Amino acid sequence: MPKRKHKLYGTPYRTIFEPSIALMYLLMYNYTYNKVNRMNVTTISKFRKDSKKYFDQVIDDQDILLITRNDGQTIVAMPLEQYNSKKETDYLLASPANAERLRRSYSAAQSGNVVEHELSE
Repeated sequence: MPKRKHKLYGTPYRTIFEPSIALMYLLMYNYTYNKVNRMNVTTISKFRKDSKKYFDQVIDDQDILLITRNDGQTIVAMPLEQYNSKKETDYLLASPANAERLRRSYSAAQSGNVVEHELSE
């Protein structure tokens, strides 16, 4: 079965919409966890010329970098700690039951409904 093509761009829907959803998720993730409203973006040509500078910027700022390619695809560079944190969050929220339990616990903590305990050695 042939893939449906986007009317405007003439490319398969998959190449149009999946990166858009991924970029939207990354923008929301970046804004939520880094408390910034900007996104670092560069082209593959600029990245090739000065990759060390871009990698240092990603590590120093603890921010993600989007590298756009000529074919419209985008690659993400991010610090390993941030990637691991995202993967752990995805894992914890993968189970609907666990996700609901975490949401209830978070809501209870936000409303002050918590119990403090002494940590034993």
